[in-house]
Amino acid sequence: MPTESGSRRAYLARLAGALEVQGLAAWMTGRDEAVLLRVINPSSRRSVHVACLPCGEGPWLYLWSRGGQATVEDPAAATRIAEVLS
Repeated sequence: MPTESGSRRAYLARLAGALEVQGLAAWMTGRDEAVLLRVINPSSRRSVHVACLPCGEGPWLYLWSRGGQATVEDPAAATRIAEVLS
């Protein structure tokens, strides 16, 4: 069974890949459980930090600055983050 930290990293890595397909730069910052995803739109130079947190018995959540949130199962999560950075 993956650790909480391992799950967080896996979810953030998957999101980073989806964001890079949309032309955004994304990389993990921090260590252990304190890891975040930093996302930058190279064109607008806007950026957000994305956290990934367990949500009780439900799916994990992505939370990003500027009030955004989506479950890790939401296929539109990367698109919603990209819209914030456009």
